[in-house]
Amino acid sequence: MRYPVLLLDLFRTILMFTPQAPTGQVREYTWRPAMRALRTRALPLLGNIEFDFFLDALFDVSIAIAKARPPEHREVPIEERYTRALARLGCEGPAAVETATKLAHLQLEAQVANTELPPAHAALLRDLARTHRLGVVTNFDHAATVHALLQRWELTDLVATTLISIEVGRRKPHPAIYQEALRRLDATPDAALSIGDSLDDDVAGARATGIDSVWINWDGSTPPAHAPRPTFTVRTLTDVRALAM
Repeated sequence: MRYPVLLLDLFRTILMFTPQAPTGQVREYTWRPAMRALRTRALPLLGNIEFDFFLDALFDVSIAIAKARPPEHREVPIEERYTRALARLGCEGPAAVETATKLAHLQLEAQVANTELPPAHAALLRDLARTHRLGVVTNFDHAATVHALLQRWELTDLVATTLISIEVGRRKPHPAIYQEALRRLDATPDAALSIGDSLDDDVAGARATGIDSVWINWDGSTPPAHAPRPTFTVRTLTDVRALAM
Protein backbone atom coordinates (compact mmCIF):
# COMPACT_ATOMS: atom_id res chain seq x y z
CA MET A 1 0.00 0.00 0.00
CA ARG A 2 1.57 3.26 -1.13
CA TYR A 3 -0.33 5.55 1.27
CA PRO A 4 -1.19 3.88 4.59
CA VAL A 5 -2.03 7.31 6.06
CA LEU A 6 -4.75 9.57 4.65
CA LEU A 7 -5.07 13.17 5.86
CA LEU A 8 -8.47 14.56 4.99
CA ASP A 9 -9.79 18.09 5.05
CA LEU A 10 -13.17 18.29 6.80
CA PHE A 11 -15.38 21.03 5.36
CA ARG A 12 -16.35 20.76 1.69
CA THR A 13 -14.35 17.56 1.55
CA ILE A 14 -15.97 15.16 4.05
CA LEU A 15 -18.80 17.39 5.28
CA MET A 16 -20.72 19.68 2.95
CA PHE A 17 -22.58 22.93 3.62
CA THR A 18 -26.06 23.84 2.49
CA PRO A 19 -26.48 27.33 0.97
CA GLN A 20 -28.02 28.38 4.30
CA ALA A 21 -24.81 27.72 6.24
CA PRO A 22 -23.27 30.94 7.63
CA THR A 23 -19.65 29.93 7.15
CA GLY A 24 -16.59 32.06 7.75
CA GLN A 25 -16.09 32.49 4.00
CA VAL A 26 -17.31 36.07 3.86
CA ARG A 27 -16.52 36.58 0.18
CA GLU A 28 -18.96 33.87 -0.89
CA TYR A 29 -22.27 35.16 -2.29
CA THR A 30 -24.22 32.98 0.16
CA TRP A 31 -22.54 34.46 3.26
CA ARG A 32 -24.60 37.61 3.76
CA PRO A 33 -28.01 35.98 3.13
CA ALA A 34 -27.09 33.15 5.51
CA MET A 35 -25.97 35.62 8.17
CA ARG A 36 -29.10 37.74 7.71
CA ALA A 37 -31.15 34.70 8.69
CA LEU A 38 -29.70 35.21 12.19
CA ARG A 39 -31.03 38.79 12.45
CA THR A 40 -33.97 38.05 14.76
CA ARG A 41 -31.83 36.21 17.28
CA ALA A 42 -28.94 38.68 17.03
CA LEU A 43 -30.86 41.94 17.45
CA PRO A 44 -31.45 41.58 21.23
CA LEU A 45 -27.70 41.09 21.67
CA LEU A 46 -26.71 44.05 19.51
CA GLY A 47 -28.86 46.64 21.29
CA ASN A 48 -28.62 49.92 19.39
CA ILE A 49 -26.21 48.58 16.77
CA GLU A 50 -27.79 48.14 13.32
CA PHE A 51 -27.53 44.52 12.24
CA ASP A 52 -26.36 45.34 8.69
CA PHE A 53 -23.69 47.68 10.09
CA PHE A 54 -22.51 44.81 12.25
CA LEU A 55 -22.33 42.49 9.23
CA ASP A 56 -20.28 45.12 7.39
CA ALA A 57 -17.87 45.33 10.34
CA LEU A 58 -17.63 41.54 10.58
CA PHE A 59 -16.90 41.34 6.85
CA ASP A 60 -14.14 43.96 7.08
CA VAL A 61 -12.56 42.33 10.14
CA SER A 62 -12.65 38.88 8.51
CA ILE A 63 -10.92 40.19 5.40
CA ALA A 64 -8.28 41.97 7.51
CA ILE A 65 -7.58 38.79 9.50
CA ALA A 66 -7.24 36.75 6.31
CA LYS A 67 -4.84 39.27 4.77
CA ALA A 68 -2.68 39.30 7.90
CA ARG A 69 -2.25 35.51 8.07
CA PRO A 70 0.83 34.91 5.88
CA PRO A 71 3.48 33.81 6.48
CA GLU A 72 2.83 32.42 9.96
CA HIS A 73 -0.85 31.54 9.39
CA ARG A 74 -1.76 31.78 13.05
CA GLU A 75 -5.39 31.03 13.84
CA VAL A 76 -7.70 33.62 15.38
CA PRO A 77 -10.58 32.39 17.58
CA ILE A 78 -14.04 33.15 16.24
CA GLU A 79 -14.86 35.01 19.45
CA GLU A 80 -11.97 37.40 18.81
CA ARG A 81 -13.19 38.04 15.28
CA TYR A 82 -16.59 39.04 16.62
CA THR A 83 -15.02 41.13 19.40
CA ARG A 84 -13.01 43.08 16.83
CA ALA A 85 -16.15 43.68 14.76
CA LEU A 86 -18.00 45.10 17.76
CA ALA A 87 -14.99 47.28 18.62
CA ARG A 88 -15.18 48.85 15.15
CA LEU A 89 -18.69 49.96 16.09
CA GLY A 90 -17.59 51.44 19.41
CA CYS A 91 -18.65 48.51 21.58
CA GLU A 92 -15.76 47.42 23.83
CA GLY A 93 -15.08 46.05 27.31
CA PRO A 94 -16.12 42.88 29.20
CA ALA A 95 -19.78 43.19 28.18
CA ALA A 96 -18.76 43.42 24.51
CA VAL A 97 -16.62 40.29 24.81
CA GLU A 98 -19.60 38.42 26.27
CA THR A 99 -21.85 39.68 23.49
CA ALA A 100 -19.28 38.71 20.87
CA THR A 101 -19.16 35.17 22.24
CA LYS A 102 -22.94 34.84 22.13
CA LEU A 103 -23.09 36.19 18.57
CA ALA A 104 -20.33 33.84 17.45
CA HIS A 105 -22.20 30.89 18.90
CA LEU A 106 -25.33 31.88 16.97
CA GLN A 107 -23.30 31.55 13.78
CA LEU A 108 -21.75 28.25 14.86
CA GLU A 109 -25.11 26.74 15.78
CA ALA A 110 -26.56 27.68 12.39
CA GLN A 111 -23.46 26.39 10.64
CA VAL A 112 -23.75 23.01 12.38
CA ALA A 113 -27.46 22.81 11.53
CA ASN A 114 -26.62 23.34 7.85
CA THR A 115 -23.77 20.85 7.59
CA GLU A 116 -24.34 17.47 5.94
CA LEU A 117 -22.50 14.18 5.50
CA PRO A 118 -23.32 12.62 2.11
CA PRO A 119 -24.04 8.88 2.51
CA ALA A 120 -21.38 8.06 -0.10
CA HIS A 121 -18.77 9.91 1.98
CA ALA A 122 -19.74 7.99 5.11
CA ALA A 123 -19.49 4.67 3.29
CA LEU A 124 -16.10 5.58 1.84
CA LEU A 125 -14.67 6.56 5.22
CA ARG A 126 -15.91 3.35 6.82
CA ASP A 127 -14.17 1.36 4.10
CA LEU A 128 -10.95 3.36 4.28
CA ALA A 129 -10.79 3.14 8.07
CA ARG A 130 -10.51 -0.63 7.81
CA THR A 131 -7.27 -0.45 5.86
CA HIS A 132 -5.78 3.01 6.51
CA ARG A 133 -5.02 5.36 9.35
CA LEU A 134 -7.20 8.41 8.86
CA GLY A 135 -6.52 11.90 10.11
CA VAL A 136 -8.70 14.99 9.82
CA VAL A 137 -6.71 18.18 9.20
CA THR A 138 -8.98 21.20 9.16
CA ASN A 139 -8.90 24.97 9.36
CA PHE A 140 -11.52 26.05 11.87
CA ASP A 141 -11.66 28.69 14.57
CA HIS A 142 -13.77 26.81 17.15
CA ALA A 143 -12.62 23.36 18.22
CA ALA A 144 -15.74 22.26 20.11
CA THR A 145 -17.81 22.66 16.96
CA VAL A 146 -15.54 20.34 14.98
CA HIS A 147 -15.56 17.69 17.68
CA ALA A 148 -19.36 17.95 17.97
CA LEU A 149 -19.77 17.49 14.21
CA LEU A 150 -17.50 14.45 14.16
CA GLN A 151 -19.59 12.89 16.94
CA ARG A 152 -22.89 13.87 15.36
CA TRP A 153 -21.99 12.15 12.10
CA GLU A 154 -20.38 9.14 13.85
CA LEU A 155 -16.94 9.83 12.43
CA THR A 156 -14.98 10.02 15.70
CA ASP A 157 -14.26 6.30 15.85
CA LEU A 158 -13.15 6.21 12.20
CA VAL A 159 -10.49 8.87 12.61
CA ALA A 160 -7.21 8.17 14.38
CA THR A 161 -6.49 11.84 15.05
CA THR A 162 -8.02 15.26 14.43
CA LEU A 163 -5.94 18.38 13.83
CA ILE A 164 -7.87 21.65 14.18
CA SER A 165 -6.09 24.89 13.41
CA ILE A 166 -7.41 26.63 16.53
CA GLU A 167 -5.91 23.87 18.70
CA VAL A 168 -2.63 23.59 16.80
CA GLY A 169 -2.30 27.37 16.51
CA ARG A 170 -1.47 27.36 12.80
CA ARG A 171 -3.70 27.12 9.75
CA LYS A 172 -3.09 25.30 6.52
CA PRO A 173 -1.05 25.89 4.40
CA HIS A 174 1.50 26.24 7.21
CA PRO A 175 3.39 22.93 7.39
CA ALA A 176 3.20 22.81 11.20
CA ILE A 177 -0.31 21.38 11.21
CA TYR A 178 0.70 18.62 8.80
CA GLN A 179 3.89 17.92 10.71
CA GLU A 180 1.88 17.48 13.89
CA ALA A 181 -0.47 15.09 12.08
CA LEU A 182 2.48 12.99 10.92
CA ARG A 183 3.92 12.99 14.44
CA ARG A 184 0.67 11.80 15.98
CA LEU A 185 0.29 9.07 13.39
CA ASP A 186 3.97 8.09 13.55
CA ALA A 187 4.22 8.49 9.79
CA THR A 188 6.72 9.87 7.31
CA PRO A 189 5.66 12.31 4.57
CA ASP A 190 6.02 9.69 1.84
CA ALA A 191 3.55 7.41 3.63
CA ALA A 192 0.77 9.99 3.68
CA LEU A 193 -1.68 11.41 1.17
CA SER A 194 -3.47 14.71 1.76
CA ILE A 195 -7.03 15.11 0.42
CA GLY A 196 -8.91 18.39 0.19
CA ASP A 197 -10.79 20.90 -1.92
CA SER A 198 -8.45 23.89 -1.59
CA LEU A 199 -5.37 24.40 -3.73
CA ASP A 200 -4.13 27.27 -1.56
CA ASP A 201 -4.64 25.49 1.78
CA ASP A 202 -4.68 21.71 1.30
CA VAL A 203 -2.42 21.27 -1.70
CA ALA A 204 0.05 24.03 -0.76
CA GLY A 205 0.26 22.81 2.85
CA ALA A 206 0.87 19.23 1.81
CA ARG A 207 3.54 20.25 -0.69
CA ALA A 208 5.31 22.34 1.94
CA THR A 209 5.51 19.21 4.10
CA GLY A 210 6.60 16.82 1.33
CA ILE A 211 3.24 15.03 1.25
CA ASP A 212 1.49 13.96 -1.96
CA SER A 213 -1.90 15.57 -2.43
CA VAL A 214 -5.33 15.03 -3.96
CA TRP A 215 -7.29 18.08 -5.05
CA ILE A 216 -11.07 17.60 -5.22
CA ASN A 217 -12.10 19.83 -8.10
CA TRP A 218 -15.83 19.75 -7.40
CA ASP A 219 -16.89 22.05 -10.23
CA GLY A 220 -14.32 21.00 -12.82
CA SER A 221 -12.82 24.49 -12.95
CA THR A 222 -9.46 25.32 -14.51
CA PRO A 223 -6.99 26.18 -11.74
CA PRO A 224 -5.14 29.51 -11.90
CA ALA A 225 -1.75 29.32 -13.58
CA HIS A 226 0.04 30.26 -10.34
CA ALA A 227 -1.86 27.77 -8.16
CA PRO A 228 -0.01 24.92 -6.40
CA ARG A 229 -0.12 21.70 -8.40
CA PRO A 230 -1.60 18.61 -6.73
CA THR A 231 -0.26 15.11 -7.25
CA PHE A 232 -3.74 13.94 -8.26
CA THR A 233 -6.97 15.68 -9.24
CA VAL A 234 -10.41 14.10 -8.80
CA ARG A 235 -13.99 15.34 -9.18
CA THR A 236 -15.48 13.85 -5.99
CA LEU A 237 -14.30 12.47 -2.67
CA THR A 238 -15.39 8.97 -3.64
CA ASP A 239 -12.90 9.08 -6.54
CA VAL A 240 -10.19 8.82 -3.89
CA ARG A 241 -11.09 5.15 -3.44
CA ALA A 242 -9.16 4.21 -6.58
CA LEU A 243 -6.06 6.01 -5.31
CA ALA A 244 -6.17 4.75 -1.74
CA MET A 245 -7.40 1.16 -1.90
